[in-house]
Amino acid sequence: MISGCTSYLWVAGVCVVAYYLFKIAKYFARLCNESLWSKTFDFQKYGNWAVVTGGSDGIGKALTMEFAQSGMNVFILARTKQKLENMEKEIKSMYKVSVKTLAVDFSKEDIYQAIQDEVSELDIAVLVNNVGMTHPEPIALLDVPNVEKYSNDVIHVNTFALMKLTAMILPQMTSRKGGIVVNVSSVIGSTISPFFALYGATKSCMNTFTEAMRQEYSDSGVIFQCIAPAITATPAVASRTKSNFMIPSSALFGKYAIKAIGKSAYTNTSFLWHNVFQLMLYVLPNVVFFNAMRKGVEDALINTKKE
Repeated sequence: MISGCTSYLWVAGVCVVAYYLFKIAKYFARLCNESLWSKTFDFQKYGNWAVVTGGSDGIGKALTMEFAQSGMNVFILARTKQKLENMEKEIKSMYKVSVKTLAVDFSKEDIYQAIQDEVSELDIAVLVNNVGMTHPEPIALLDVPNVEKYSNDVIHVNTFALMKLTAMILPQMTSRKGGIVVNVSSVIGSTISPFFALYGATKSCMNTFTEAMRQEYSDSGVIFQCIAPAITATPAVASRTKSNFMIPSSALFGKYAIKAIGKSAYTNTSFLWHNVFQLMLYVLPNVVFFNAMRKGVEDALINTKKE
């Protein structure tokens, strides 16, 4: 009896090891396919335009510049008109592509007809749902100033915009049997995120929405993809995060991201340290990260109050 139990345990152990080895091998295969030396996806086989929300700053701006460099026309949506005008001039001075911009506040619901009027004229190959917001510092939900307005704004910007733009542009992609919808999420969306609870919840929503759409439209020719970076030195976190060998600048992350677009359902790109973090999330129990994040954030808050 004991011998039989030992055999079953041995088989179970081998299966578990084989499972994790398979996941690790699959991980490294994706890294190779998305490396900086890999071939960029041929976006123009689906159309001539890339639409990027939140495209005037951070990762959105970096991706917009990469699309323009690859020869794609770009339609940039963001809140600040002056930033959009400056970016249009910059792109036109560097690349021979068409540029359209539209200043919109994604926390509002009355913006979508204006967007519809613009995109209906474009042959869109790629939609990048990048626009997002959160509070700049770790903080418990009820300590957020004007928490009701903040909650409403985060939900509108991080999730409502994603779904509205997807529903708006997807019909033309399905009619052509080709296109890419890229949703820029975060590794926070796949784990527990104390002190960023609402932001993490919206990113988790983005992850599940992306996967559901991928399965619903698996035979349509449209690629749905979730890009989930870890910490990146964007303007939103500039006060507490600087780029280093573990934390890429927005521009650097954009170079990794453009190589990943169109190649996998869920990715952190091939940037090494983002993948190390995600791999740890896959292998270790969530409770480990919950405790580590909680302790780290609480220590940071204590140090901030002392200062």
